[in-house]
Parts: sequence; structure tokens; C-alpha cells
Amino acid sequence: MPSHKTVWTKCSEYNRRKLADDNGYVACVCCGKVKHWKEMDAGHFIPKKKGKAVYFLPENIFPQCTGCNRPYSSADAERVKIAYTLWMVKNYGTEAVERLQRLSRGVEHSQEIDEWNEFYTSRLKALNE
Repeated sequence: MPSHKTVWTKCSEYNRRKLADDNGYVACVCCGKVKHWKEMDAGHFIPKKKGKAVYFLPENIFPQCTGCNRPYSSADAERVKIAYTLWMVKNYGTEAVERLQRLSRGVEHSQEIDEWNEFYTSRLKALNE
């Protein structure tokens, strides 16, 4: 069975690259800052502490700049939370956000670690082709 760290490495890379352009540049979903995917974080819409069931779910993880993913103050954290929510609703709709909330509460079942490993291995392979 792969380790959590191994799967997170693949998950993080995929979710930072999935919206990148052909040169590897991607915008932060919260503030719009554009950087190379290697300089971005893979930021969770619903954080691990509030939803372990959605920790690896790609619909919950998108590119964020370090400042938005690791805000320095509660005011910054609130701004980021609002911006991320608006981005999610705009791009995926209210129903998708509500589904993530249900998943985070364990109402729906998520995949196991070995399934996530296979998922992200195949997604990275597709990005590299």
C-alpha cells in the first residue's frame, strides 16, 4: 500500500498542473496571481481538518499561491475563504459545493489510499503525454 505522503506528492502535482497552460503557468483560484505550477500550492477548498474524506478529491483541490493557501491573519483567511467559495460556485456550481460539504461530513464515501494512488498516477501520465 502506498504511503499518504507518496499519494499526496502525486495529488499535489496533478492539482497544481491541471489548470496550467502549455508553459506551465497557472492562476491562483483566489487572487488570480499567475505563477509556474511548481511555485504554487495545491490548496484545499474544504481543509483536511474539516473533511478528511475529501482530502485527495480533485474537485476539492486547486492551485493557490502561498499567500492564499497559508494566510497570515484571520482577515486574510476570511478573504481567501470567500474568494475560493465564489470561484467554486462560478466554475462548478452550488450543487458541486454542496456535494463536497456532504462528502466532508462522511455522508458519501470517498476512495481508499491505493485507489487514489492509481487515480493520480494515471492522471499524471496523461498530463505528461
